[in-house]
Amino acid sequence: MGKNVWVTGNKAGGFRVKTEGAERVAGIYRTQKKAIETGMEIAKNYRGELVVQNVRGRIRSKDSYGADSRRRRDYEH
Repeated sequence: MGKNVWVTGNKAGGFRVKTEGAERVAGIYRTQKKAIETGMEIAKNYRGELVVQNVRGRIRSKDSYGADSRRRRDYEH
């Protein structure tokens, strides 16, 4: 199973992308849209899951890019 990639709000403003287990963030972006685009590419490379949080820290969406043994329907995309 791949690594999870998180898109979260940044204390200094904007949004950050961080890979699970990494010490440093992959990037800080002004808009959540750009952070999601970058996080999606990283999640695809790691065959992991992209987890997007809103500015309050609640999970807004999840999307898996790895091999999933269960056939699920993707209602978000």
